[in-house]
Amino acid sequence: MPPLRRHTADWPICYESAIALKFAARQPRSRSAPGTVPPAALAAEIAAAGSIEGWQIQARPSGILRFQASEPTIAATLQRWLTVRPGCTAELPPMQSFSTDQLFQVQYVHARCWMLLRSAAREGWFEQFDLPPDLPWLTSTGKLRLQHTTERQAIGLLFDAVDALALERTGDRLWKQAVSLSHQLDAFQSACRVWGEVKTQDLPLAQARLGLTWAGQAVLQVLLNRLGLDAPRFL
Repeated sequence: MPPLRRHTADWPICYESAIALKFAARQPRSRSAPGTVPPAALAAEIAAAGSIEGWQIQARPSGILRFQASEPTIAATLQRWLTVRPGCTAELPPMQSFSTDQLFQVQYVHARCWMLLRSAAREGWFEQFDLPPDLPWLTSTGKLRLQHTTERQAIGLLFDAVDALALERTGDRLWKQAVSLSHQLDAFQSACRVWGEVKTQDLPLAQARLGLTWAGQAVLQVLLNRLGLDAPRFL
């Protein structure tokens, strides 16, 4: 079965599958053979017959199937990631490349995310970390509040990191995900404020941004834990 791969574009969140191409390749090679169906037509048939709640299935002219997540689905996924548990340290093969500067960057971003969450807890945004509140990810029209480019790039990398964890990628692959995610969370936090005017003028947006910080912290912690590295809570 061909794997699903996330589409390279930052947004929307899409996955692609070459399953129609795989089926087409197994058909008789002769053009005159009865029953031969082009990959694009096969993809269209699969898209028309398939249905996944929260996902739109599209058939591309190339025969590739594309699965696009709805914004409510993305919001629900982000909310679930707030309760991700660190899990157990895995025995992974040694990483081939390891930079102490990169390790500092990843651990620094994790600790900063944690400190932002502690500040929010002290201000009464939520009561305890193990019971995250339902956050206002969506507007009244069902659109994701997180519209900034850095926010959406961070969401995409969160999907990539969780996919890598689920597929049990090698230590090197997981490390690359941790480095990429930490850099993007850093860019997001530099560009998108939570406190100050944002909190005063648009509290739901501030809460959604805090939620993205929370999801980033949770996934970074799992990545570091799987790699057998410390996930510090203080700078």
